[in-house]
Amino acid sequence: MPRMYATLDHRQAEHQSHIIEVEGMIHNQNISILIDSRANHSYIDPSVVKKLHLKRCKHDHSWTVQLATGTKRKVSELVKKCPLDMNGLSIAVDLNIISLGSYHVLIGMDWLESHQAILDCHGKTISCLTKEGQQALVKRIPRPISLRHITTSQLKRCFRKRC
Repeated sequence: MPRMYATLDHRQAEHQSHIIEVEGMIHNQNISILIDSRANHSYIDPSVVKKLHLKRCKHDHSWTVQLATGTKRKVSELVKKCPLDMNGLSIAVDLNIISLGSYHVLIGMDWLESHQAILDCHGKTISCLTKEGQQALVKRIPRPISLRHITTSQLKRCFRKRC
């Protein structure tokens, strides 16, 4: 059974090494994209399909996908050759329609393999080939790092608990 291992909550994506968040556009509308090297296929949220009036097509055979939460969902429709822009990289990608939670699009191994993508999990970038065979670099959404101040007594307690 195909799986989607990525978290569906954008607050946790920064802590997972196999996923990268990027900004993108479909028909000049801003969208959030999650690139997940552990997802078998690529997906789009049905709310985006409806809002942007994208054409739905039926799969010849429906199938079930297991989400990161363990929930199973049926996939029966897709958007063929959806025009997608990721950091200036313009592509057309087949996207299966399924609810994604906090993200609009999830790019999986089907697209990553076909574009010979190389993921830099530490730098959160992707190097891939365009349809013209040119090298392109897709960068993550920059997120500010926030630190929480703690007192010395909280630090001592943490050391005692070995956290």
